[in-house]
Amino acid sequence: MDYKPIGGIAECSLHAADAASQSAAISVELIDSRSTYNQTLKAESGVCTVEHTLKLVACKKDAAAWLDSEFIRRASYEGVVAEVILNDNNSVRVGYSENRLNTQPLRLLSIEVDSGSSAEHIPTVILTLRSTDTSLNL
Repeated sequence: MDYKPIGGIAECSLHAADAASQSAAISVELIDSRSTYNQTLKAESGVCTVEHTLKLVACKKDAAAWLDSEFIRRASYEGVVAEVILNDNNSVRVGYSENRLNTQPLRLLSIEVDSGSSAEHIPTVILTLRSTDTSLNL
């Protein structure tokens, strides 16, 4: 299927948030039209923040890098930066800004492993990352 709806994610690579880190980028083939990037602007008690949520969906057989204990530790505690190519061919860097004062790296919110409910169902992994800061990326 060549069609990808505008608004979803075509590709995404995840990098260590620590610029000094020499770890390689993690890229996993995504399931068509299931991954998303959302921004939510919140104003609470006079403070405006932006919540960035990246939800990546892949076949379990392709998602071993996400289930690696070192990746989980890094994504949970140090955070990651995402290089995202949207389905409309625009790109965005999430979790990084030249002005580090207002941007936070993405941190692991959850990993869901769905083993499937029938023989024809393909097992999937859903990786959800989130950051809250004061910077709109798009």
